[in-house]
Amino acid sequence: MQLPGEGSSYRRLVIFGLYLLKRLIRAKLPAMADDVAKATAHVKATGRVVEDHEEPVQGALAERDSVDDGLDDTAQNARSALAGRSADANTKEPYTLIFGVGILYYTAAAAPLDQEAKRYGELELLVEKHLPETDEVRDKVVDGVTTGLKEFDDAMKDLAKVEGALTGVDTDLTKAEEAWSRLAEKTYGELVALFGRAKAERFFPKRRKRKRRGKGV
Repeated sequence: MQLPGEGSSYRRLVIFGLYLLKRLIRAKLPAMADDVAKATAHVKATGRVVEDHEEPVQGALAERDSVDDGLDDTAQNARSALAGRSADANTKEPYTLIFGVGILYYTAAAAPLDQEAKRYGELELLVEKHLPETDEVRDKVVDGVTTGLKEFDDAMKDLAKVEGALTGVDTDLTKAEEAWSRLAEKTYGELVALFGRAKAERFFPKRRKRKRRGKGV
């Protein structure tokens, strides 16, 4: 008897358990069948809860990354605007005072997410220091960074909340899967005692290779 490998989807355990359950029912072993039915149903229900919690995590990740992209766009647009003011603008002030560290210092390509607020806060301060209040680039950077960092902070909090909830239910699923595996091993041992190893093996599904469909009919 070979149980689904470690890291298998909970669905694999459910399918395995349903096969075993049917064989136990057919063999008129109601006590074993009842235990397997309960353990398999618990894995199935817990796995579905995990899936339900994975959906908001993806939504929160998308929201965070979208806000991050917006901040990166703000920095990129400011850099392009300042560099385009003259043929050599990118070698003179105020460009060198603001982007002397390079654009990658701010953008996702090189900036860790936990440094987002710090680095974009620095950009905002540099723009306010080296560009006059009437400068259009200054206005766009200040507005973009102020709004973006607030949205980024909210997005990170939302992500932490849903990831925390997912961790909790994921732990529940791990426990359910471990209990299921222990029961399957115990059931196998009981079947071996009742019928011998060869017959006990028949109660459990064998791994089947998926047939590949060839070309044509």
